[in-house]
Amino acid sequence: MSEVEAKFCCSQLVDFFTRSNCGLQEFDLDCDGFGPGELLECLSHRSCQTLTQITIRTSSPPMVDSELLIRLTYPDQDHGDVPLCPQLRHLTSIHCYCSDKSFPGLLGKMILSRCLGRAQDAQLKSLQLFDHDSISREDYELLQFARSNCGLQLYYSYFSAI
Repeated sequence: MSEVEAKFCCSQLVDFFTRSNCGLQEFDLDCDGFGPGELLECLSHRSCQTLTQITIRTSSPPMVDSELLIRLTYPDQDHGDVPLCPQLRHLTSIHCYCSDKSFPGLLGKMILSRCLGRAQDAQLKSLQLFDHDSISREDYELLQFARSNCGLQLYYSYFSAI
């Protein structure tokens, strides 16, 4: 199946994944009805563990929160824990992320952990981040480090309402 364009709520989408019993390679979610918990539920499904490319966009409140970033991050030490979507190579986020002032650098740490990765898993090759507000200084520095030292193709753009 190359593309499905339909309006789903999260439970319907997860049920669809379960019925199809397939491994997804690309996931393009354009949805205003999903919150952070729903996105986490979808990406936690076994069908999403083979994803190599994710594009998420919304015009409603951000879907990417600290819990999702933590679940996508490789742990500092290898205890056999595998983050969500271990094969992820390309990530695009459009109006889905708002920097969490309580956890500055969390986005950058997740991206850097994905660029360094583990030998058996894919390494993140590209990040496109479009948002309403700027990311934290810590995130920005980590993303620049990943771009300069890990070969990450980075496109970052934001616009603030004046």
